[in-house]
Amino acid sequence: MDQRGEDFVNFLKRRYPFGNEKLKNELQNLKQKLDGEIVGFTCSVCKRKYNMQRHMKNIHSSEEMNTLHSQNRTENAQTGGNVAGIMHKSSDEIALDGLANKHYIFPVVDDKYDIFVFLANIKDEIKEHLKQRCSEMKQIKYYMNLQTEMRRQTASGEEDTSKPHLRSKMEILLSPDEVDDHSINIGFQKIFAAFDEYVKRGSSWTLKKIIQFEVFTAKYVPIGGRGHFELPPALKNSLSIINIKNSDDKCFLWSVSASLYPKADNPNRVIHYLPYENQRT
Repeated sequence: MDQRGEDFVNFLKRRYPFGNEKLKNELQNLKQKLDGEIVGFTCSVCKRKYNMQRHMKNIHSSEEMNTLHSQNRTENAQTGGNVAGIMHKSSDEIALDGLANKHYIFPVVDDKYDIFVFLANIKDEIKEHLKQRCSEMKQIKYYMNLQTEMRRQTASGEEDTSKPHLRSKMEILLSPDEVDDHSINIGFQKIFAAFDEYVKRGSSWTLKKIIQFEVFTAKYVPIGGRGHFELPPALKNSLSIINIKNSDDKCFLWSVSASLYPKADNPNRVIHYLPYENQRT
C-alpha cells in the first residue's frame, strides 16, 4: 500500500473511531481499488504500461481480447515455452515415501492475470518435472490443476468471489520420452474448456487472478493378476472363495479350471489343475 492508501486508512479511523459497518464497507472498497492498481503492468497487446484493469476495460474491448486469446491458444500450443525467461516460485509436497508428489508453481505479476500467458510460461517447467518424476518412478500417472480466483458484481454492488479448480484428465506416462508439447497441450485444452464452462455456467464471472498451478504425480502400477495373495480374514473364513496357490502369472487360467473341474479335497492346490492347462473345450 502506498502513502496515499495509508493516509486514507488513517482518515477512516479518525472518522469512525469506534468502528462500524460503514468503516468495514469503506475499507473493503479501498481494498478492491488497491487490488486493481497493478503499477507497471505491460499490456501483451500494445506493449505499453498501464493500470491493468482500467486498460483492459477502456482500451481493449472484450471482443478484441477474446480474439487475441484464441490466437494465443494456437500460438502457445505451437511454440510453447517461457520466451520471457520468467522465474516462477515452486514447491513440492511428498507422500507415501515419494511415490506421490504434488508440485506447485506460483504465478508472478507478469502472468498472474492471464491464463494463456501463464500456462505458456510454465510449460517447460511442467515438462521437466514430469520427465524427472518418470525417470524416478519408471511409470507415472498425473493430472494438472489450475486454481484461480474469480469475481463478479452482485445486484447490490458488492463483490462476489469464487475459487474454482480447473483440472485436466488423468494421463499415464510409461517413459520420459513420452513427455512432449502435444501431451501437455492436451491437458491445457481441458483446463481452457473447464474455464470457459465455468464462465458460461455462471453470470458475469471474470478472472481476478491465478492462485497457483499444481501437477499431481504418482507411481503407476498396472492392475493385473500375478501370483498368489492371501485373502483378508473375513473372506478366507467365509469358505466361499477358492484361492488357488500358484507361483506363476496364470491366475485366471487356474481359477477357470477350478470352476470347470471342481475338486472336493484341497481345491486350492494348483496341482489338481495342471492336467487341464493345455486342454481346449
